[in-house]
Amino acid sequence: MNRPNVWLAAALLWLAGNGLRITILAVPPVIALIRDDLALNATQVGLLSSIPCAMFAIAALVGSLLVARLGLIGALVSGLLLVAAGSALRGLSSGYATLVLTTIVMSAGVAIMQPLMPGAVRQWLPDRIGLGTAIYTNGLLAGEVFAVLFTIPLVLPAVDGSWRASFVVWAIPVACVALFVYAFAPRSKASAHGNASWRTSGFPIGTAGSSGAWAGSSAASTRSISAPTRSSPSTSRAPIARTSSARHSLASTSVRSPRHS
Repeated sequence: MNRPNVWLAAALLWLAGNGLRITILAVPPVIALIRDDLALNATQVGLLSSIPCAMFAIAALVGSLLVARLGLIGALVSGLLLVAAGSALRGLSSGYATLVLTTIVMSAGVAIMQPLMPGAVRQWLPDRIGLGTAIYTNGLLAGEVFAVLFTIPLVLPAVDGSWRASFVVWAIPVACVALFVYAFAPRSKASAHGNASWRTSGFPIGTAGSSGAWAGSSAASTRSISAPTRSSPSTSRAPIARTSSARHSLASTSVRSPRHS
């Protein structure tokens, strides 16, 4: 791959990484406005914040299976468009139920994209896989920072303080990234044939499935690992009781033993 194509692939990977997080992190800066506007309680706010993590576990395998139908670029563009559409539709939410449904749509798009990114690195930068992985990961982290950093000082004043319009604003760059990927992404013979074989987009279906399973299981296992484990009081006191009994028996034996003259 010549140098211009390397720079193009790197730019697309970085932008796609932005699309993975920028709409999700657009919620925390305006969560107080949403809570006050829709009169939400703490449980409803917590549910709204946990939807993306749940969808990472549920919909991650869909992206792996979608590669077999549309190829890598088609599946990636579909995920980006779903993210943009879900984020824009959140701006039309008239109530909590609508906001939850549109958040599910947006999070499903992110979950579809996430297991595809390693395959994109392998197809677009086959000789620089480590570099490509670092680039899209950097884009992912930058997307998190951009949404949190610019929503309150720039986006909200531009839309008269409307949290609904701010979601539409953050959907625009994701839609632009989808167009850029569709128009300029490097294409291989494998991606051109779509689902003609079990190897699509330059990597095996098994690899895509493994990536999807890993993305889903890692999101699902985060809470289970962090959950505290509690032992019953009787179980925790049993070793102490046995130790005390053993010491008492030892002391009694030493007192009763006859002394040798």
